[in-house]
Amino acid sequence: MSNDSLSDIGAIVSPLRVNELKEQLKKRGLSVAGNKATLADRLKEAMIVEKDSADKEKKANEEALSETQGGPDEEENTQQESEESSCLVGAQESTKQITQVTESDAQAPSASEELEAVDKQEEAMGQETREELENREEEGGQDSQEKGEEMETQEKGKELETQEKGEEMEAKEKGEEMEAKEKGEEMEAKEKGEEMEANEKGGEMEAKEKGEEMEAKEKGEEMEAKEKGEEMKMQAGQNGQEEARKKDESQAEVKPDPIEEAIDPDDLTELEELSEDAFTSPPEDDSQFVLDRYNSDLYFNISSDGLGGCGRTEAGFGYLWAGARATHGVKGGKYAFECKVEENIEVDLSVDDSSSSVPHVCRVGFSKDGSTMSLGEEQQSYGFGGEGKAVTNAQFIDYGEKYGPGDVIGCYLDFEGEQQTISFSKNGQKFGTAFVLSSKSLMDSGLFPHITTKNVRVSVNFGSKNFEHPLSEGFKPIQEADQEHLIRAL
Repeated sequence: MSNDSLSDIGAIVSPLRVNELKEQLKKRGLSVAGNKATLADRLKEAMIVEKDSADKEKKANEEALSETQGGPDEEENTQQESEESSCLVGAQESTKQITQVTESDAQAPSASEELEAVDKQEEAMGQETREELENREEEGGQDSQEKGEEMETQEKGKELETQEKGEEMEAKEKGEEMEAKEKGEEMEAKEKGEEMEANEKGGEMEAKEKGEEMEAKEKGEEMEAKEKGEEMKMQAGQNGQEEARKKDESQAEVKPDPIEEAIDPDDLTELEELSEDAFTSPPEDDSQFVLDRYNSDLYFNISSDGLGGCGRTEAGFGYLWAGARATHGVKGGKYAFECKVEENIEVDLSVDDSSSSVPHVCRVGFSKDGSTMSLGEEQQSYGFGGEGKAVTNAQFIDYGEKYGPGDVIGCYLDFEGEQQTISFSKNGQKFGTAFVLSSKSLMDSGLFPHITTKNVRVSVNFGSKNFEHPLSEGFKPIQEADQEHLIRAL
């Protein structure tokens, strides 16, 4: 390309503003990224390419037109030569005919007339050749014109296609921009929603804390009032006792102690019997499973055979849970035992306390030796309660169904399956897996049968007698545990 053409392109591009440069580049389907100088250089390069392409097409068109016009001339020269040869041959034949006529003295036209006829024939043939050449030239011109129009149409089609591509890319960029904007608005709305939700939760927590604070304050005031009332009662009682004492002294009469009068002798007899029963010696056979008097709550009274018991209920003990573990446990195999709820023990829970909402309940299950007597209150302690709850680590879940007096609960421990599990049944009805044991270390330390009660008398069957309901397939009474699986409490 000449320097003049480059200068012309530079003169066209230089005055354009940035948005005009971007518009021209978009029409050509080119990138619009960069500063003004970068955009201008990119547009110049595109225009140079377009100019070179246009010059090449123009040159090709001219060459094609030249070739098209040159074809009829060659055909005309060939035809002229052919016609001249034909005329020459005709003239020779005519001369021969004239000579023959002269020799034979035939009656025929004169030689001059014959030559005149030949000239007319040649003239007619020449006229026909010229007309044919003119027709061919006219057809060649029409072909060239049609080719030029076809090329012009193709150029316009390419220009339109380029323009359409530019518009399509511009529409695509606008669509992506709109999509990004919508996503941004959606993210902003989501963040606002989360912020509002956090504010609502914060307000709810604050209201809850205030409610708890007011409740604690009310309880504190109530306790304070109660203490004052008791103090006043005690003071009044002391004053009354002092007055009574003075009166008694003045009258010189001796009266019985009111505390001794308040104790029922039958209650004392029952306490003595329970105390004696609680310290009855365990069975002589140390391999037999029984409830362990040295691994139980002090206020849980174990029966003389070691296969039942209940917690004390007098003097406020009715508010407390009381439990015991068995003397033996297992660290392998598949074993089970039964626990029967014999009866609910009547108890007077006159003091308003939340723990009195369920006055009669018990839990049965397994625990690790050394864990608390409250079954299910810590890790590696697993219980099934009479309210239809399974509990471990003080976490309760709905399981099975409620049970009470007369019901027999089956307790199953499986160390042999792919997962070590604990499950329960009620009167022979299996409830499925309650716990999947999380640590195989239990197979070293083992688990022990465990019961915890509140105002309920229970009995247990470790296998010393027939079970009331058939065991699940593959399980044995825990009393029949293999020696390699058996462990003794410390």
